[in-house]
Amino acid sequence: MRWMKSIILPSQDFSGRVVVYSTKSHIYKNKRKQLIGRNKIMKYRFLYLAALPLILSACNNAGKDLLSPEPLKGEIKGKVVDAVLVGSTIQVYEWDKGEIVSEPITETTTDTNGDYVLEPRYYDSYLLLKATGGFYIEEATGIQVDLQPGQELTALVRYEQGDAINVNITALTHWATCMAQWRAKTQSNNNSDAIGLSYDVFSAMAGVAIREVEPLNITDPNNASPVINEGLQYGIYAAAISSLTKDMAERSDQSPHTLTSTTSIHLAQIGCNDIRADGKLDGQGFTNDETQISPLAFGTVPLTPRVYRTEVAQHMLIMASSDLNKSGLGATDYLNRAQSLSTMDSDVFNKIAAESVDLEGPIISNNLPDGTFLKGTANLVFTIDDPL
Repeated sequence: MRWMKSIILPSQDFSGRVVVYSTKSHIYKNKRKQLIGRNKIMKYRFLYLAALPLILSACNNAGKDLLSPEPLKGEIKGKVVDAVLVGSTIQVYEWDKGEIVSEPITETTTDTNGDYVLEPRYYDSYLLLKATGGFYIEEATGIQVDLQPGQELTALVRYEQGDAINVNITALTHWATCMAQWRAKTQSNNNSDAIGLSYDVFSAMAGVAIREVEPLNITDPNNASPVINEGLQYGIYAAAISSLTKDMAERSDQSPHTLTSTTSIHLAQIGCNDIRADGKLDGQGFTNDETQISPLAFGTVPLTPRVYRTEVAQHMLIMASSDLNKSGLGATDYLNRAQSLSTMDSDVFNKIAAESVDLEGPIISNNLPDGTFLKGTANLVFTIDDPL
């Protein structure tokens, strides 16, 4: 038979064994197997090298914990205040370049004093704290307000793993967070500058460090003090917002603090939409769909830099002069803070000229009927009433 005449050739396979091929057909088949084997190895090498960057990227981002040790446990605590916000859910997210970039890291609920404590295990990053739900009592009316879906207060902070830090969450930290978002997205600010510059603006408005200082409710006699302190200085701002929103609701022929659209938390949301549009409290902001910039109003009252600045300052003094004030201090004690806000020169107010908080002089009246004539010596009683 012809195939028996084939030359016998030695060879070596991949395992190092000597293989003797006795036929041409066998030689062909074995070489073909070797080529197929080599091709498979090259294919697998290619697939591994192609996948390696993806594997490393995943480990560096979504799977930090795969390559790094478990982060140290930290503590973040503080108070949530529109007025004191009770039963509010506080969630923590990683924040980067104006966006939330993680699922909730941890969460808790505020107690009856509005206090919260969080114990995150997370890496060094910028964190956004968000308060939703719960209820508070409006200082100017005593009406309970429940937060509605979509209403929130926020704060931003730089967190280093294992840190213990205080972060109070208020309407002013919310507005600062909204400005930081605008700066990061539209002004090319890095995270540090976007947050730092924004919090500087609103700390100047309150006259205190708005994350670190705990606001004190001026209608609570437990917060009474013989001298002005940072807590009351911060707290008068929240009381003024409650008084201002009551006033604007009444000017709009609406019931103060009983409608979702007539509360101080509603003004906090409008202010955020105002700031995110152009970095200013100028009454030009996003509508609810966040696609169009339009004039903003509270009820029928147009929002302007004067409302956010001078009218808030005036309502500081109105609340300080009212029987609701249980802080042990009067309007004269809060006058410097109100005047500083009313005359604050900042781009956030769209470079509108500042004005004094007290533009109305005192009203002087006496106890004499009209048409009374006096002769000789008489004792007169005059009443001096200052609107503020």
